[in-house]
Amino acid sequence: MKVSVVLNSNRTKELKKAIDLIKRVNGVSELIVVDASEKKLPTIYQKKCSKYIFKKCNLSQGRNIGIRSSKGEIIAFTDDDCIPKETWLTELLKGFLDEKVMAVCGKTIAAKKYQGSLYEKAFSFSKIGNDKKVISGFSINIKKLFRIGHGNNMAFRKKVFEKIGYFDEELGVGSKGLAGEDLDMFWRILKNNYKITYIPTAIVEHKHLIPEDKLPEFAWRNGYANRQVINKNIFSIKGLAIFVMLSLWYIINYVRKRDKIRINYLKGWFLIKRFSSPF
Repeated sequence: MKVSVVLNSNRTKELKKAIDLIKRVNGVSELIVVDASEKKLPTIYQKKCSKYIFKKCNLSQGRNIGIRSSKGEIIAFTDDDCIPKETWLTELLKGFLDEKVMAVCGKTIAAKKYQGSLYEKAFSFSKIGNDKKVISGFSINIKKLFRIGHGNNMAFRKKVFEKIGYFDEELGVGSKGLAGEDLDMFWRILKNNYKITYIPTAIVEHKHLIPEDKLPEFAWRNGYANRQVINKNIFSIKGLAIFVMLSLWYIINYVRKRDKIRINYLKGWFLIKRFSSPF
């Protein structure tokens, strides 16, 4: 299978590092970079990309630009703050053996420097687990609802975007939805009776670059974004039940423990205005 890697960024310094890291990964057929930074990359870095697209856009718009520009049967995504293992793609591809599988997610762990950080304690990517799993159907199991995969370590059959649509450009970093475009796509795949595979051996390390004093705002934005995804996908009696169940779970676990960062997540979830969106 030909694999196109799409890399979106608006941070020149991190983008340069990410390009060099992806060039080390086995099995990359083409690297498409969609750069939303203030200035273009130096020519030496542009030449390392199969396609370099300089365009001001939000994350979902950039993902869609990359998909439409790609030639691969499989489209893989990681972020500019990630360090993919050399075997990252070859491991992800193992999840596509079943034709009904339209997406595969790998395991994201904290880079060594950031292990034990406050970010890691509050927002660890590692909660999905260490076992391979195939996810199908749409469940209201609140422990699993948000534990499918992450946007910094995911791959799709290109044809799925023609079948169910591209990333929602009203969601994602830089949009009014703030985040959640990855979760929205996962849910749409499951609602259309396709499968998602989780491969824990497809590993990328994440550099937690958000300063600790910005974590409360980050939590609020994530709570707000997840609420938008809920509203969009399951606005029904079932959706109301999920919302109530999740709300009770959050209140019990975050308020009772007096988790100040997660309480800001809760405020975002309930759309309590605490931080204004810059977009």
